[in-house]
Amino acid sequence: MNIIFIIVDALRPDHLGINGYFRETSPNIDVLAKEGTRFLNAYTVLSRTSPSVASILTGLYPLNHGIRMVSGNKLADSAPLIPYILKNHGYRSAYVGEHIHGFGLEHKFDDFLLTRWQIKNKIKKNIYKLIKPGEKIGNAYQYTDTVIGWIKKHSGKKFFLCIHYNELHWPYHSPFENFFDEFYSGRHDFNTLGDGKFTRSDLIFGHVRLPKEEVEHAVAHYDGNIRYIDSQIGRLTAFLKSKGIYENTIIVLTSDHGENFGEHNFYFQHGA
Repeated sequence: MNIIFIIVDALRPDHLGINGYFRETSPNIDVLAKEGTRFLNAYTVLSRTSPSVASILTGLYPLNHGIRMVSGNKLADSAPLIPYILKNHGYRSAYVGEHIHGFGLEHKFDDFLLTRWQIKNKIKKNIYKLIKPGEKIGNAYQYTDTVIGWIKKHSGKKFFLCIHYNELHWPYHSPFENFFDEFYSGRHDFNTLGDGKFTRSDLIFGHVRLPKEEVEHAVAHYDGNIRYIDSQIGRLTAFLKSKGIYENTIIVLTSDHGENFGEHNFYFQHGA
């Protein structure tokens, strides 16, 4: 049995169609949820990426695995990491996506953000810009390409694959960022910071308050990016079916934390 572990960074569960959201953000994720088991009460151990991912991959709280900050911490030697455990059971493992800083995760996977993947994706992105100027190719597309290529190479053996998508991080850029409000014509101060007139901290902590319509526009960007990541998850599951390994693969989808859109007077950030 293969295992694919999908972490969608900063994904709010209340912005998914399966959970009753008013926008159709997640048709492919919704299918996975309907076909599988859905856990409604899930809590992040700490709303920053590195501590949370360390907990996801070890089953331990930050106090026990040692990763408390974004970077500069060391994973406890005794911490049991999923890829290391599975390696002892004949699994090939790989990590593709968002870089996790400062706790030695790269030593536990057989393939971890390989330089050749990054070079290949950079070349592809530059070629795409030449062929289709003005259009974007997002990280999620490139990560999914890398994953599909890796599975093609290793599908003859058991594998554990972790893919970490990150388009839901501020400033909420992706090829689908305008998917849900294509005709918006107002300002974009939520990601331009007023063209340099205020700081990121001013925005996060509400020292600068944006008009309601611009906050809603920022949320629409975020939702469009969910739809973009969802399209890549759909591309991945379609590939698994075409290879005949979908039914022999456990797919786990989760997030490391959510995102604030004014709750507790925090905006466009998490962990603050």
